[in-house]
Parts: sequence; C-alpha cells; structure tokens
Amino acid sequence: MKNTIITKSIATLLVVFALSFAATAQTPANPVLKERLILTLKTKLISNDLIVSTIEKNGVDFQLTNADEAELREIGADDKLIKAVRENYRGKKNAAVQTYTKTEVDYHRQALEALKKGDFSAAEKNAREVVRINPKSGDGYGTLAYALGLQELMKEAKEAARKAIELSPDDAELRKDMQELIDEGEEETVQNNTANQTSNTGANNTETVNREKSSGNVLTGTSGISPQAGLWKAKITNIEGRQDTMTFRVSANGGQIEDVVFDGYWRCDDALSSFKKGLLKKVDVNSPPGTFVITNGKFSDVKKEPYIAWTFDGIFNSATTAKGTFMIEYALECTTYKLEWIATRTGQ
Repeated sequence: MKNTIITKSIATLLVVFALSFAATAQTPANPVLKERLILTLKTKLISNDLIVSTIEKNGVDFQLTNADEAELREIGADDKLIKAVRENYRGKKNAAVQTYTKTEVDYHRQALEALKKGDFSAAEKNAREVVRINPKSGDGYGTLAYALGLQELMKEAKEAARKAIELSPDDAELRKDMQELIDEGEEETVQNNTANQTSNTGANNTETVNREKSSGNVLTGTSGISPQAGLWKAKITNIEGRQDTMTFRVSANGGQIEDVVFDGYWRCDDALSSFKKGLLKKVDVNSPPGTFVITNGKFSDVKKEPYIAWTFDGIFNSATTAKGTFMIEYALECTTYKLEWIATRTGQ
C-alpha cells in the first residue's frame, strides 16, 4: 500500500480546514479561538492571508501577549498576522467559545502527523477518536487500518479496512488500498500456516515483535558481576516466527563488549508504505563501531554512523549468562524494533 491514505487524507483535511475558516469568516459573532489559530498554523495548509482576512472580520478571543507572539511566530505567523491578532481582540462573545473542544479534523490531522513520525500507537489513538466522533468516516477507518497494520495488528487492521470500504464504496482509491491490506493479511496467514507445517527454522513475513508479552524492564538483576571473557551467543526472546540470533565477545579483562554480530531481519521502508511481500529483509549492515563498556556488570550505549544507529543494553546475571535489549535503525527506512535477548557464554 503506497502512502495514498496519508496523501488523500491530507488533501481532505486541506478542504475541510479551508471550509472551516470560510465558515468562520461568514459568522462575525464568533471570534477565532487561540487554540484553533495555533492548530491551523501548525498544519501549514492555510495561507496567512486567509487567516488574516478571517481575523480582521471576526477578531480573536484573546489579547496577544509577548509569549503568544513568540509562539505564533515560531509556527509560521508573519508580521501582518501578528498585527491582525493584536488589533482585533473582540473578547469571548459567549460561553460556548470559551472552551475549545477538539474536532474530527483535529484528531485526523494528529493521526496523520503521528504516522509520518512513525508513532503508530499515537496514530491509532487519534484515528480511533476520529471514528468515535464520526462513525461514518471512511477516511477515518482507513487511517485507523493503516496505523494498526503498521503495528502488525493485522486482525484489527483488516476489520478497520472492511469498515472503510463499507462506508466509502464509491472511493475507488481507498477501496483498492484497503482491499490490498486485507488480501495481504490473509496471504501472510496462509504462508505462516504453511511454514509451520514444513519447517521450524528460517524467517517468514508473519513474525511478531511481541511487545504485549514483553518481560517489562529486562535490565533488572544483580549488578557488579564480572563476565567471563570469550564468545557469547544470544537468542531473541520477544519475537515469534523467526530464529534471529546475535553473537558478541567479552574482552579478556571483562570490561568491554566487541565484535557484535546480529544475524536476523528487519522491516524496511516498503513495510511503512506497503503490505507487499519483500517487506521483511535480512539485515545487511556491518557490526557497530567501537566497543560497549561494561560497568558494574551492565552496559548501555548507542553507536552511530551516518544514517545508522545500534542501541545495545544488557546486564550480566552471572559470569556466563546475560540479558538485555538490542535495536538497529537505518535512517527512517529500516528498523529491527527493540528486541529482547538472553545470552550464554559459548567458548573462548
């Protein structure tokens, strides 16, 4: 699924915001609320000239302070808009405008912003508010399906996708995207069942980074333990359907970790824009640069090179066992997500 849901939803929001401001301009009794002005400026969808025109007709419900001016300028207000706000305070005409309540449009905008930032949980939360306020929003259910799918919650994603199709049967583009999501989820289920019947090894496209069943804070345990030097091998414990592993060496003096090698998979950009096959890819980057320093039986560091970061944390439970978390990220394109591991010393 390409980013058509996001693109189309932004276009829809543009129209809704424009109509919203046009309606406000035609209702002189209602000054522009401070919260609405801030939200509108943040979207970058409405020109300052249109905002100024609306404020000159309707006024604003707040008196401009130095702090207000600084905030408005930071999000795009120019001198003309600041002047309009300063000169057109009309006060609060009635109690109804004193409290700002987020609308369907506000939540949808926040859902889209969260998707673009990669915060799929926040996107889901805001998309659910959209469909709560407007249960007949096909676009709202489409965005919800997208957010759920990107969290690999495919059962719920397919339900939201079917609802989007039901509510917007004439929207060919949305229907195509949603049907693609539904079909892909069903194909992955079949593939997973087949893989389970034929092999217990290897990787398939239905692995789940099991955040719901995470052991919580894995970096708990007795500190101050000195690990034995040599080769250590780790297995990933919070992922299903794969056999990812990792090896590393503890230095001769027991004070550093080096030669970290991850043998596994990550999800790349096509996973963020499509539910097509090939979204699960073998990690093909080098080991992290430098070493990870062990202090009092623990280590925690982020190693970086251009566009890529390795996050590696752990604690030694004994001289020959350890546990922790590991993640590799490549720009905004690929991630292993945060993986939990347990390791044992296997040799010199």
